[in-house]
Amino acid sequence: MAVRAWTAASVLVGALMPGATAHAGTTEGWQASYGDGRVIVLPDRSAVKVCDGKVDDRVYKAVWMNDNKIDARRPFEVRAPQGGCETDSSAFGDVWVFKLCWGHLDAKRHAVWEKCGTPVWAKPKPDDVR
Repeated sequence: MAVRAWTAASVLVGALMPGATAHAGTTEGWQASYGDGRVIVLPDRSAVKVCDGKVDDRVYKAVWMNDNKIDARRPFEVRAPQGGCETDSSAFGDVWVFKLCWGHLDAKRHAVWEKCGTPVWAKPKPDDVR
């Protein structure tokens, strides 16, 4: 079980990037931001919302996992539309960990992902994931 939890969590491991910020949970929930992008997890951990605050060549997505260890669809990914927001949730569990990723659009308007921020744990990290 520890190996499966480690493998799943290692997908979300990232380094803290300059300019990227993450905030611990409060009554407003959890959030991370970089440039014009931000991701917010609601206080009840029921949904992830990722936003792109500007229509330009920058793109943002949230990569997240829920707390249901048997949910085969993990990790989840939700992309923000240019200048807007998108929300994602799972009927099988609450948000466990998430990170904000960013990149740019190439000449054909395809996303080229550059980096991801540090994972933000919306629920305490289990002992078997270090």
